[in-house]
Amino acid sequence: MYDLFFALCTMDIPRGHPAYMAMLYSYCPAAAGWWAGGLVVSAENLPYNAAWQVLSDYASGADLSTQLERYGLSAKAIAPIKTYIDTIADIRSREPYERAPELQHHANIVKMEAGLRFGIQNVFREHFGGDWRNAFEYARLWIYVLMDWGRDMCGKGKKEFTLERKDILFQLKGTRIPVPFPVFVWNTHSAGSNQPNIGLLAEGAIHNQFRSMLALMSAPEGDHTWESEPRVFALDPITGASRQFEPVVESGLLLQDFLELGRAAGEGPFPPIAAYTDPARCAACVFKFQCYGPGRALSGQARGMIAPKRR
Repeated sequence: MYDLFFALCTMDIPRGHPAYMAMLYSYCPAAAGWWAGGLVVSAENLPYNAAWQVLSDYASGADLSTQLERYGLSAKAIAPIKTYIDTIADIRSREPYERAPELQHHANIVKMEAGLRFGIQNVFREHFGGDWRNAFEYARLWIYVLMDWGRDMCGKGKKEFTLERKDILFQLKGTRIPVPFPVFVWNTHSAGSNQPNIGLLAEGAIHNQFRSMLALMSAPEGDHTWESEPRVFALDPITGASRQFEPVVESGLLLQDFLELGRAAGEGPFPPIAAYTDPARCAACVFKFQCYGPGRALSGQARGMIAPKRR
């Protein structure tokens, strides 16, 4: 959940807030433990995320070519990216019923001569996570995946939409002030009305039930209410798939579970569950360097969070 870590690293979130503790705990208890324990994280701790970058840039009103130029890529360096985009168009026209068919051809169509990359390594390091291939993925996300999401969320008969970055607010029972959470909102315009669609990045378009519930019960910052009740979608940043939120239990019960988890999360224990069950999550976590020692081995400090009193 890049948005969760983005909030912790860039926004003024009250330390130990139960909503954030519950979301962190559902991601990995160790992450909740590090944050509750006072560990400070900043934007420098955030890993590169091409989908978040594309959404942010698109919402700013820029177009792809202009944005690539702003990042420091020359026309010659942009040319193979444009060829890549055209190649994807051809692949999609030949395989119209496949979801993101270009992924099957990735190794053969992502190409940039070494001579073009020479001298602009700093551009890739500063803006594309240190890998020139990410500039190609950035373009694919912009031209194709973002539009796939838009079509899925807004419907074939509603072609006009705008995208904006918003901080939404939610306030839980027993807390004094609402706290913000960063989201992207697709506003669908049809027949004089506006339908807000909140998109949340999620691998496999699988909802974190708590995060999606909070988005659904939120209010837009600076406004009193949504123009109409928002819909919430999980967005896969690889395939462009999306799925509308459906709670696994009645919404009142889900909220009750969330509140109880938020309270319990403050007590621990804080085992590094992700490291044991889904290490890919660790790569996206801003607290990963606390859990891993030299040689990528799980640290004794992280293991000690399983049962700290016993150890």
